[in-house]
Amino acid sequence: MSIRITPEEFVIRALKIAQTEKGIARIHTVWDGLNAALREFYGADCNIVKLTDELVDKGIIKKRPVKGGVMIALIGNDNGTNPDPQKRANLLAKIKQFEK
Repeated sequence: MSIRITPEEFVIRALKIAQTEKGIARIHTVWDGLNAALREFYGADCNIVKLTDELVDKGIIKKRPVKGGVMIALIGNDNGTNPDPQKRANLLAKIKQFEK
């Protein structure tokens, strides 16, 4: 029996995986596929805007608007780098490994 993680933990794990394994400090919620991954994992009613706003209010992440969505990063982990696009290739595959 697997234990389902919360949407908040899903986002935090995604950011930690991106930072530690791919060298990416931040994630674009649309272009990096976080929105799609959350909706696939938790259903179409998962509200990424509300979720990220709550994480910002709790002081866990920061976000900034960018073309096509927002960039999110864990507080203190956004090193401002622009990683090679190939480093992003398998990021969501790692995130999606969590059992439903």
